[in-house]
Amino acid sequence: MKRIVAVSVLFGLASSVFAAGEQLIQLSGGTYYVTGNAYEQMAAGTRSTYVMGVMDGLLGSWTLDGVAPKHVGALGACLQGIPSGQARAVVDKFMADNPSRWDSQMNALVYNALNEMCRTRGTPIWP
Repeated sequence: MKRIVAVSVLFGLASSVFAAGEQLIQLSGGTYYVTGNAYEQMAAGTRSTYVMGVMDGLLGSWTLDGVAPKHVGALGACLQGIPSGQARAVVDKFMADNPSRWDSQMNALVYNALNEMCRTRGTPIWP
């Protein structure tokens, strides 16, 4: 799971979605760059790009060790045919429903939002 989160951050960073003035936040368990608060300040197009980057990171994270975990297949099956605007809308709704979590790392919030959506579709990413 840590590997998935790390790769998701890297892909998210590559899409240049930093909010103006966002600072690196140091945590005892690691580091991350984009928080839910920063995501909330992004324009809609930038949020879509960020969500796509996290999705690419989640789907491609298995390439680091060559073994695709079961949840990667479940995520791919669930996301099949979903346009980026819809994925962003799912994440935006999750954010609107969970303002108490805006100080959390955004890549994990995207993962939670997608898992919740996939669970309602009958294909949870993670139990």
